[in-house]
Amino acid sequence: MTGIVDWATQRSRMVLAFVLISIATGLVSYLSLPKEGAPNTDVPVLYVSVPLPSVSARDSERLLVKPLETELRGLDGLKEMTGIASENHAGVLLEFHFGWDKQATLADVRDRVDQAKAEFPDDAEEPTIKEINLSQFPVLVISLSGEVPERTLLTLSKDLQREIESLPAVLEAELTGHRDEMVEVLIDPLKAESYNVTAEELLAVFNCNNQLIAAGSLESATAAFSITVPGSFETLEDVRNLPVKVNGDRVVRLGDVTKSRRTFEDATGRARFNGKKTISLQVTKRLGENIIETVEAVRATVATAVRDWPEPLRQAVNVDFSMDESSRVTDMVSQLESSVLTAVILVFIVVLAMLGFRSALLVGIAIPCSFLLTFALMAGLGLSINNMTMFGLILAVGMLVDGAIVVVEYADKRVAHGVGPMTAYAEAERRMFWPIASSTATTLCAFMPMLFWPGMPGEFMGQLPVTLIFVLSASLVVALIYLPTIGGVAGRLTRLIGRARMRLTGAQDPAPQPPRPYRRSAFGSVIRSMVMSPVNPFLALAVAFLAIFVTFQVFQAHNNGVEFFVKTEPERAIIYVRARGNLSLAERDRMVRSTEQAVMPIPGIAAVFAFSGGGGLENKSGQEGPPDAVGEVQIELALWHNRAPGDEVLAEVERRITAIPGVLAEIKRQKDGPQQGKPVQLEVRSDSWADLHRAAKIGRAKFEGTAGLVNIDDTRPLPGIA
Repeated sequence: MTGIVDWATQRSRMVLAFVLISIATGLVSYLSLPKEGAPNTDVPVLYVSVPLPSVSARDSERLLVKPLETELRGLDGLKEMTGIASENHAGVLLEFHFGWDKQATLADVRDRVDQAKAEFPDDAEEPTIKEINLSQFPVLVISLSGEVPERTLLTLSKDLQREIESLPAVLEAELTGHRDEMVEVLIDPLKAESYNVTAEELLAVFNCNNQLIAAGSLESATAAFSITVPGSFETLEDVRNLPVKVNGDRVVRLGDVTKSRRTFEDATGRARFNGKKTISLQVTKRLGENIIETVEAVRATVATAVRDWPEPLRQAVNVDFSMDESSRVTDMVSQLESSVLTAVILVFIVVLAMLGFRSALLVGIAIPCSFLLTFALMAGLGLSINNMTMFGLILAVGMLVDGAIVVVEYADKRVAHGVGPMTAYAEAERRMFWPIASSTATTLCAFMPMLFWPGMPGEFMGQLPVTLIFVLSASLVVALIYLPTIGGVAGRLTRLIGRARMRLTGAQDPAPQPPRPYRRSAFGSVIRSMVMSPVNPFLALAVAFLAIFVTFQVFQAHNNGVEFFVKTEPERAIIYVRARGNLSLAERDRMVRSTEQAVMPIPGIAAVFAFSGGGGLENKSGQEGPPDAVGEVQIELALWHNRAPGDEVLAEVERRITAIPGVLAEIKRQKDGPQQGKPVQLEVRSDSWADLHRAAKIGRAKFEGTAGLVNIDDTRPLPGIA
């Protein structure tokens, strides 16, 4: 293995070229690597959804959930399957073991769902299979509001949606807070009776029209012609001109007996941004794309589209950006870059104080070279720059210079004895090859078990040991190949410059100084007294074990508990407005509006989204609200340096919403790290529905009587009006 030393020192120009190539490749890789707030985590969960209008929860279980469970029960790698039956809908949640073959599993699930469709009722809609990916949450929310007609706002939103989704880095731009357009047809009973048209005939007209018909082609002796049958409605006149029946010599059309107009579907929810009615676009980026570049491209696309609007429209419609994840990622990356730079400077200062300027400079070169090689490896494996990888770089700064310090210090000692610089560094590399390699290997072994950390935490934290392994491996290459060549070439240049200066000044080479007499330091005296006595080594071991034991005892007595992920400064929160009963949309919206108005004046809050009824951002944020939530208010805090601490702001929010009469609200703060739901969860299983209810009731009563537990929920059916 040490033969690589001679190969590198004999080909110094080639090694220097490799150094320059590594630096250039690392810089390009760092600029092109995706920037993320958290690592991309592939969650092994699929959700099969089957809508069936007007079906009861009991029939949904019997007609939809049972056939799905029967077909999906034998899937490979299936860890847990949960069936969910509710009104108008049925779903099956499939959780697999980590390390699953995603594409093969998806294909198998689709095949089994197709087999279960044969047992579904004819009115059941097409099943959908949804993947759960923590990276597929909105990176930006665009809100359109203003005193303009609803149709105008919807048209502008859909135009923006098409423009944004045409960007290569954007996965989708989902609309929320809007109503879909529809054609409303009102039957005039007097006209229908005068034309002798029945309701059944009118229904048959709609059932037999607005369909795409493949009519084929017509081939003659000279040419072939495709036949097109106009079947789908394009305009409102197409609906009015539908023939209903022939009455004598006249064709009775739909417009003769009805009145039709364009309108909107009944609202199932309402949305507001900072108190104004809004239509929002939730922009989701594709997996692996750079979040900062994606948001910049979306903002530029929106700005270009807005410039093309007429001036009165630009004055009437407000376009607001919020929930911008790129600003958070930019702050995170800049802060971590500053931390890495600070760590490099501190290491350089320590080495400078101990070894001198030239040695500190050579050791300092090893840090950026190792980092840039790491970025090149990360780009090759498709990794991203996120909080885990940057934390790994900071953690590795102090470890990656160990090999460089040893090589440089030994080479300087050989140079001081009159050995040539290149020869000295080659000797240092051969002498320290195996000690440095073994030291790096033992350090890697300490982090290697983290690669096999199971479950969601392992998927989330897995990039930390990978980054450390890359950095330490790169530091080994730098210390054993790059650094000796750079040091030898630098030593030669220094010697040539020194000789040239002496020729110009006429100075002579200084006479060699006799070696200084050896003087043992205080630390050396302590070590000598420990190793030279037959008793002191055992005494030192006993003192070390006693110190470890006392440390553990003191920590257990005075620690503040164990947390998987550190508490961070909150930047967002969701307020769930809860109520029970057959509430109308207007009543739900009244309760949400009162919560919204109480929160908006609080200092430190930058944006407020309010959703009542259906819709909301919880479907994209990974949060699971309580089952009796009638709406939500999502708040975004201002930048941390422009407001009070997040805990104080959210405490004021909680104080104000609890003071609203007749409204029960629950606040859920933003969490960093892998989402694991509520910290305490109890799962009860039984074949008896009545026993299951009683056990859940007892468990909830126990939780409510336990100090420290708040926001307690259960999945029992909510009471309603029979």
